[in-house]
Amino acid sequence: MRLAVVRATSVSLPSLSGFVAAMVLALALGLALPGQGHAQQAAAEAAEETDVDGLGELRFINPRSRIVLPEPMPGPVLRFVVADDFPPFAFIDGAGRLSGAHVDLIRRLCDVLALACTVQTRQFDQVLAAVDEDPLNLVLVAGLSVSAELADDLAFSLPYFRYAGRFVALRAVDERDGWIDRARIGVLEGTAHEAFLARAYAGANVTSYEGSDDLFRALRRGDVSHVFGDGVNLAFWLAGGQSGDCCRFVGQPLFSLRYFGEGLTLAVPRGQPELIQALNAGLARLESSGELEVIMLTAFPLDPLGQ
Repeated sequence: MRLAVVRATSVSLPSLSGFVAAMVLALALGLALPGQGHAQQAAAEAAEETDVDGLGELRFINPRSRIVLPEPMPGPVLRFVVADDFPPFAFIDGAGRLSGAHVDLIRRLCDVLALACTVQTRQFDQVLAAVDEDPLNLVLVAGLSVSAELADDLAFSLPYFRYAGRFVALRAVDERDGWIDRARIGVLEGTAHEAFLARAYAGANVTSYEGSDDLFRALRRGDVSHVFGDGVNLAFWLAGGQSGDCCRFVGQPLFSLRYFGEGLTLAVPRGQPELIQALNAGLARLESSGELEVIMLTAFPLDPLGQ
């Protein structure tokens, strides 16, 4: 259904259409893990050395989580404030509609929790102002980073999406066991991904580049055999015309709280534990059913966490 949107104005939230259930199986088929080998062993070692967790299996939250709904429930109406300049998660499309994975997530959460919801759109730099205006039953959906500074005023839900580091390789590159030892890896200079490689793959042959144009040009020319970077950015590059269909994802997605952050969470003004518990229970139910994964991955032209 369409969602009528007016900036900085609350609007009623309609129910989500039935596309989610039909998409679960199709997207799940792309999640097979790579075979055993040196690269997988290296990833496991990286997990131990760099606080990487959730390799391959627990991609968002633990699907075995059993979080009960609070009594009493918050509400009767939840008020979501969404940053509408945060593509591909939330944006105003060409027809003036609020679109993106965050919109679908809100709809399904409200359905699962059986609560009425409204949505207010703001630019990212105006989202936090809503806390001072009226904090009751307020949920911020803006990709806010979990930080000590914000934690004084906000409580955060379980993550519903985690950013992963990914390797991309030329299609002709041999991916047999031991490929990491033979790889010539390019990475952007001064990034968390460069720091991750230095610690997790200290013996690897790594070349740093100042800009993404130089990095991807080096990959296409064969100056490097692999590029390591953010899975989301790499998914858009692989699916776009600039890649020339030269390359593919290789290896497992690598998650690290230390280097790549907590991921995307819902933020709630402090002092509302029932609201956080309800949101976590809803997220856990969506994860268990497979819907959470589908909702988030439909934001991308290529699965940034798949193969």
